[in-house]
Amino acid sequence: MKKLVFCIGAMLIAATGFTQNKSLIHQEVNDNRANVEQLSQGDFYNFSKVDQVGYMNTADVDQIGENSSIVTQRWGHNIAKVDQKGGTGMSGTAIMQESTIFQTGVYSVADVLQRGNGNKSIINQNNEIMIGTKGNYAFVEQYGRENFSKVEQMNDANLARTTQQGHGNKSLTDQTSDMLSPSIIPSHFLQRSIVGQTGEFNYSRVTQNGDNNLSTITQDALCEGSAGDPWTNEALVLQTGELNFSSINQMDAPLHDANNYAKVTQTNDLGINALGNDSKITQIGCNIAKVTQVNGQLVP
Repeated sequence: MKKLVFCIGAMLIAATGFTQNKSLIHQEVNDNRANVEQLSQGDFYNFSKVDQVGYMNTADVDQIGENSSIVTQRWGHNIAKVDQKGGTGMSGTAIMQESTIFQTGVYSVADVLQRGNGNKSIINQNNEIMIGTKGNYAFVEQYGRENFSKVEQMNDANLARTTQQGHGNKSLTDQTSDMLSPSIIPSHFLQRSIVGQTGEFNYSRVTQNGDNNLSTITQDALCEGSAGDPWTNEALVLQTGELNFSSINQMDAPLHDANNYAKVTQTNDLGINALGNDSKITQIGCNIAKVTQVNGQLVP
């Protein structure tokens, strides 16, 4: 009987030898709070690192499966929340769910929700100049497997929301506000980017500089990309200046070929006749659209 108990105990140790949870939390001055809850039932362990320096920082991490999360907040009213489940790749190899959040400055909020396998999210927000008090807000929601999202926001009052469902989708968002003019966007943010991708192998890249730029991208790809081009739908938006607006909607149905491509470049130099650029593209099946707009007059 003792030998049987010993054998069972040895089996349990061997079975859980690769299942490890590891959490490192470093907090310094004032009201820093971190709550980490991890549950791992696979061959790989959960890993969470929270580093907060400053005042009134809050980080909440909840992980189930083969996940990894790193949250770094430096000072001032930063909030980060990570919720991950899953983590094993569909191909049989272990592909972890990963979330990395870096927030420097004040009044930045980052929220990441990932379900599925092998999704990766990177958020980098910087508001060190402390001119505005709204801060940056980034929300990433990913379902499926092997989706990638990267959001980088500089200065104050930037908003980025990324939603991806399916397989192999990639979204890149880079926003910088110069805070030279008041916000006219209904949400009172200076920059706003909303990206929604559903299906397989959608690619989206948004770069906005200045104030009051708004970009909305919705892509639905039901077919995989060709061998020459890994992306099914691809949208690139680059806006610099004031009052630029771009909306891209690309669809791919079973009876249509893949690889829709849309590229929008808008530049509006602030001047006496600067009225803003506006571009809207809607494509269904095997389309290519390129728009380049320059508006405004430089002030000598």
